[in-house]
Amino acid sequence: MYAASLTRRALLGSALASSVLGWARAGRAEDADAHVARMDRIAEVIAEYDQQGEHRTATRVDEKSAGWLVRALADCGLAARLERFEVARFDPYKADVAFGGQRRHGLPAFDGGVTPPEGVRGRLGALGSSAEIAYARLAPSPRGDLLARFERARIAGVHRAILVLPERGAAHGDLALINAERFANPDATPVVQLAGSHTFAVEEGARAGAQAHVVVLAERVPAYALNVTARIRGADAEAAPLVVMTPRSGWWACASERGGGLAAFLEIARALYDAPPRRDVVFVASSGHELGHLGLHAWLAAHPVLASAQAWLHLGANFAAARGEMMVQASSDEMAALAREAFAGVEQPLGSIVGPETPPLGEVREVASRPYLSVLGTNPFFHAPDDRWPYAVDLEKTARSCAALVEVARRLAG
Repeated sequence: MYAASLTRRALLGSALASSVLGWARAGRAEDADAHVARMDRIAEVIAEYDQQGEHRTATRVDEKSAGWLVRALADCGLAARLERFEVARFDPYKADVAFGGQRRHGLPAFDGGVTPPEGVRGRLGALGSSAEIAYARLAPSPRGDLLARFERARIAGVHRAILVLPERGAAHGDLALINAERFANPDATPVVQLAGSHTFAVEEGARAGAQAHVVVLAERVPAYALNVTARIRGADAEAAPLVVMTPRSGWWACASERGGGLAAFLEIARALYDAPPRRDVVFVASSGHELGHLGLHAWLAAHPVLASAQAWLHLGANFAAARGEMMVQASSDEMAALAREAFAGVEQPLGSIVGPETPPLGEVREVASRPYLSVLGTNPFFHAPDDRWPYAVDLEKTARSCAALVEVARRLAG
């Protein structure tokens, strides 16, 4: 923690000179000192979250991180609690592919199958071909025709195994895992996810029709994970509540993927506790994000507030990312206008605004039948081990975004 504090101070020292001067010159209602304090709090939150380790659901790090978030909410004045849900945790032991005289190691898809201990063998080729071992390049959150073909091949068992490489191939270099959307109903086809550095070799092997040997070994272990939830009571007990939601789990350290959402979560909690709103505000930070939103499903089942909520504010992935673009998803023109005004007020560009005509991304899709506002972004380190503090995070953008999201929450909460 001491080293993280030094890094945080160094980063703040380099960022604040221009940031605070610009903030003060812009004539903000909020003074520069408050902006400095917010940046320091956010840096501390993301640095601590990053240092906890890999935030995979139902692991020791996931449990430790839940306790840390409860304490952080207590520092904001909220009495949070942990809500447990059961998980058949996926523990991978081996995910290898051998061809051309070399063996390459990866990670299995957590919603895929396993091989016999001796593995499976066959010709290497493209997805959808007659090859027994297929490969495909997929984005960390794949969509469109390629995703549809990948899912069809997995379900139908067209191939004995499938290799997945990052969409950007060798330009990515490392692992960029895909979420296990089918975790509750896994497929039988084994899937090995490989680092982008293996792209050239895999594609050359496929062109040559190389013989490949794939071994995927793993087991499902009974376990549990934790959602963190809290509530601020509003002045009007009859008013429908606002729900503020953010995921808190992911594949790796997730500094910029999840760190921004957690920082905004705490900033909103602090602000609304200090100035109680008209309506109740319910906070939920769910585990199980990378496993088909498992924790949010469990929380919704335990708390049937979907139909009665006034609105859902989703603090999604990557809006803290350096070299990433922000995006807002809004259920209506009114919600979009609210976001546009709040972010303009802190001079933070929003990027694109996506309306209800497009199915929303992330956890907000589970509650899209109600009014919602969701903020997320792109990230060059999305679902990759290099998503680390401080270099993957744009602290200034994150601080301005958190200020805007506090204003959005205040307005939605009345």
